[in-house]
Amino acid sequence: MKIAEFWRVAAIISKLHHPNILAFYGVVNNGPGETLATVTEFMVNGSLKKVLLRKGKHLDWRKRIMVAMDAAIGMEYLHSKDIVHFDLKCDNLLVNVNDPSRPICKVSYKSVVLVLFCTNHHKAPGLAHAARGAAGPAALAGQSDGRQGVG
Repeated sequence: MKIAEFWRVAAIISKLHHPNILAFYGVVNNGPGETLATVTEFMVNGSLKKVLLRKGKHLDWRKRIMVAMDAAIGMEYLHSKDIVHFDLKCDNLLVNVNDPSRPICKVSYKSVVLVLFCTNHHKAPGLAHAARGAAGPAALAGQSDGRQGVG
């Protein structure tokens, strides 16, 4: 990924503020090779995948429903901003199953470029430009969902 593109996408992510979206705090230079890294909120239990694969411990039905609802609410927020998360999976859903006062699950964005795709680039030209070159599973498989793409 080009550095300028990384900064554009980081600027977009920095404007996302929702209880079910992982909080973005900033960018750091991660070492002598000029590698850039994002700084985000910490979720104590890590990924949903990690929680589901724990030996001898299972999420009860109430927490499973809460995880599903929190993920759906986070995705709804992204869609309201004309962003489609092309890499929604258990690895990108971070959880804190021990704190009932906060959302139990938050949508994350490990792969900064591949998670952004603008469905209406006339409403959000910055998103369209940042998502250039990103391709989701449907595009990679040669399928189309009828949405206007960028690139």
